[in-house]
Amino acid sequence: MPSPLPKSSRSKATQLWSKWQPGTPSAEGDNQDSPRGKRKGGVSLKDFDAGAKPYSLGDKAQDKAAVEALATELDTLQDVFYADKRYKLLVVLQGTDTSGKDGTLRGVFGRMSALGVHAVGWKAPSEAERARDYLWRIHQQVPQAGDITVFNRSQYEDVLVPVVNGWITPEQHQQRLAHINDFERMLSETGTVVLK
Repeated sequence: MPSPLPKSSRSKATQLWSKWQPGTPSAEGDNQDSPRGKRKGGVSLKDFDAGAKPYSLGDKAQDKAAVEALATELDTLQDVFYADKRYKLLVVLQGTDTSGKDGTLRGVFGRMSALGVHAVGWKAPSEAERARDYLWRIHQQVPQAGDITVFNRSQYEDVLVPVVNGWITPEQHQQRLAHINDFERMLSETGTVVLK
């Protein structure tokens, strides 16, 4: 869908956003140049530099200024996004402890109106959550039309932690991966842009 902003007022961030709208190859993971793209033989993490900072401008001062400018622009775009009510945006921040998830939340989303951004931090499931399927609690928190939700950790914890601790079998692991793929496909098909 076209951007709700006139072309003359569209910035670089807005143009980047337009690449991530539902149904586009980059939103669906079909981009062959992306680590998420489909490749023969799958993706091997050893092919990627774990220390890479692809979005860094070179030093912390420049990076901080760029994030500040982006945060200001995102605050303005959020108003348009909220009023437009065509999409839902789910941002998934997944990483180890001290990987920068909280800093990203504060730096990038901290300036945005609390009325349109909802941050969810995932801890171990409660007793009530364990009594249901593992995606139930995740689905309760996905954004409604015009809203932005940021997951600090995500449904991937429900695959990683049980595998590492030996709580599920390899068959259950594969089943959970399939469930998550189906869940994310359903979100995308119903207007939720999922950014990881």
